[in-house]
Amino acid sequence: MNVDLNKIDDLNGEITIQIAPEDYKSQYNASIEQYRKQAQFPGFRPGKVPVSLIKKKYGRSLLAEEINKLLNQKISEYITEEKLPVLGQPMPKPEADNGDWENPDNFSFTFQLGLAPDFELKLSKRDKLTWHKIAVDEKLVNQQAEDYTRRYGKLSEPEASEEKDMLVGDLVELDDKGEILEGGILANATVAIEHVPDAEEQKKLLGVKKEDSVVVNPKKIAKDDDDLMRLLNVEAEKLPGLSEHFRYNIKEVRRMIPAEMNQELFDKVFGEGKVTSEEEFKAEITNRIAAELEGESKKLFKKHMTDHFLGKLKLDLPDEFLKRWIKTSNEKPITDEQLENDYPHYADHLRWQLVENQIIEKNELKVEQEEVIEHAKNTLAKHFAMYGIQQSDEELTKAAANVLRDEKEARRLYDELYEEKIVNFVKDAVKLEEKEVSFDDFIAIAKGE
Repeated sequence: MNVDLNKIDDLNGEITIQIAPEDYKSQYNASIEQYRKQAQFPGFRPGKVPVSLIKKKYGRSLLAEEINKLLNQKISEYITEEKLPVLGQPMPKPEADNGDWENPDNFSFTFQLGLAPDFELKLSKRDKLTWHKIAVDEKLVNQQAEDYTRRYGKLSEPEASEEKDMLVGDLVELDDKGEILEGGILANATVAIEHVPDAEEQKKLLGVKKEDSVVVNPKKIAKDDDDLMRLLNVEAEKLPGLSEHFRYNIKEVRRMIPAEMNQELFDKVFGEGKVTSEEEFKAEITNRIAAELEGESKKLFKKHMTDHFLGKLKLDLPDEFLKRWIKTSNEKPITDEQLENDYPHYADHLRWQLVENQIIEKNELKVEQEEVIEHAKNTLAKHFAMYGIQQSDEELTKAAANVLRDEKEARRLYDELYEEKIVNFVKDAVKLEEKEVSFDDFIAIAKGE
């Protein structure tokens, strides 16, 4: 079996694999014999069907299966051995003549490759970035205190929704005709109406009742791509071609009747006896808000950081190959118009992944298992605290172990920690200007970008 690489240019290549009969004959014959043992044909006892009959009826499909196994194995080995920076997956060259399947002998297969650009990211104090530190003022503290009274209040089910209510229901992806898209996304979603950033989408969700349906655009309900992926429970690769029309089937309308500002509330929020007055309550709220706003500052900094370095590097991608790969590998049909509309965003996401990978590899950034466990525990503790539930360290450790058994969740937690390490590394490497802003000013800056 021979493998040849033809680099068409810096971003595109072709792998040609020559397969001779000796490469596939033994596996093919074994497959024929195995099928012969279980095949049932009228007039023949099980296991006694002539090999010639098996080959005539099933030979081509069995041969294709064996050759496909060989190809997948060899391509994977070759890419690993040659350390090829492949993007997407190798794709068969269109309309290629592989050989004579009716009279199998030598075969030749050509696969197109998309290759990552060769680049080097150099970080220095010449790179100037701003870290926006959000000041915690009385307005924010009072808003959070009010939010706690609602969160730990009594749940009610009003007839129709208002701005501060939550909706629970199913988001169902639709096609251009407003019908349910075959193979589309179906996700159970909870939406806090007041946090929907788009005014028009928010308006659609006001006044709705249980069992109502409303067509919404999830891209405008979510705050950003990360929020969109959580809302629909999908990976980033699903975002290109995502429909802008989803039917939201409302199952519940939830409203909280606020709790009183007293010791019972203090204990539910911060634990029994840890806070004993409204003054202490608001002081703890201030500390908690500061920690949460640090995360918002990090998000905006990451946006600045991404724009800065992608603008500096100007990375080219094998665009035509990637577009073809997206269309071919997508589980649901995607139109050329959808692809052209969403591809630029997907391409920038991919470019930044390449930059992140280089920062991680070049600077040997690592996330250890113990860090992931602690991160999972902290995330769970915050989640439980939202509902007034206090968990012991042992209980959190068990819960974290359960979460990490889910491959998707474990990968998400690893990604979050790697992102934090990348941000901290870049902050130390560049010239950083820290600028304190009010929360309202921060929102205006974020929305403007």
